[in-house]
Amino acid sequence: MTHDLSLDDRTTLLDLAARTLRKTVYGETLSLETTDSDVLNQLRGAFVTLYRNGRLRGCIGRILGSEPLYKVIQEMTIQSGAFDSRFSPVGVSELEKIRIEISVLSPLEKVPGLDKIQVGVHGLYLQHDGRAGVFLPQVPVDNGWDVAEYLVHLCQKAGLKDDAYRHGDLFWFSAQVFGDSHEHA
Repeated sequence: MTHDLSLDDRTTLLDLAARTLRKTVYGETLSLETTDSDVLNQLRGAFVTLYRNGRLRGCIGRILGSEPLYKVIQEMTIQSGAFDSRFSPVGVSELEKIRIEISVLSPLEKVPGLDKIQVGVHGLYLQHDGRAGVFLPQVPVDNGWDVAEYLVHLCQKAGLKDDAYRHGDLFWFSAQVFGDSHEHA
């Protein structure tokens, strides 16, 4: 699974997310920007994660790329900052304390075998009985999970029995993860 975002592409997306978040918080009119970049116009899935003081403050994304990447980043920034149901909208007083992290996803692929899953490399998406759950590749690393724990937590997130991954459709993806203060490979 390869990544194709250059430093300029990553910088452009982070700047776009920061401007979008600021406009959202201040209630300013948002206009979807455009770009001539072939890479930023690719149909890619992505997540925008917001942190405040090292703690999760919002995270929403799209697994499948149905729109150009730059539009997905703008839309997911708005969703993460204002509409993540786990949190109140980001306020003006905390705006300067927010760190933005972007995860640009590879296309989904069916997991060829549970023994092939690598913590920190593969994000997982599970569908079963009309329910679904997803974790980005960095989540099990951040939580200290091994593969078995990763799979159980994925099932629980989807609201399924702990072994539902054995019966459902399990997909993996990689992510190029970068933020305004650090980067993950």
